Amino acid sequence: MSSRGWENVTESDIATKVKKSPRLAAQGATLPQEARSAVLPSQSSKYRNVRVVVNGERFDSQREAAYWQGLLARQAAGEITNLARQVRMPLYCPILAPDGLSIPGASIKVADYVCDYQWVDVATGQTVIADAKGKRLPMYTLKKRWLYAQNGLSILEV
Repeated sequence: MSSRGWENVTESDIATKVKKSPRLAAQGATLPQEARSAVLPSQSSKYRNVRVVVNGERFDSQREAAYWQGLLARQAAGEITNLARQVRMPLYCPILAPDGLSIPGASIKVADYVCDYQWVDVATGQTVIADAKGKRLPMYTLKKRWLYAQNGLSILEV
């Protein structure tokens, strides 16, 4: 009866456990190749994206995972640096005085925009923010405009 309760455990569940456990990592625990790149079983998605795990990292879509692999190759080639995923950027709203004018330097954090990728282009020295988009939802459009108005940052949609 020692196998009871293991019917629904997937390779990705084991990969997550190994990744999060310092003891298992110290012992050099690894997973077979098929567990390193697996499609996660899930209920049907509202926007028909398929969540995947590639090399132990979880992605919300196959498009996002494929673009990440391309960015890793560009970083290895030296075209880009400081590559990061899921970077949070706070969005602020100015505080208004009773007369309706904004108070200089006073603002309140209202939301966060979480970009899929951020990197620095070596050729131009500019920070690039990118998002893998299949469908542009109203909340994304609002946050994209807000980020541009607040910081002057444009989002590259891939």
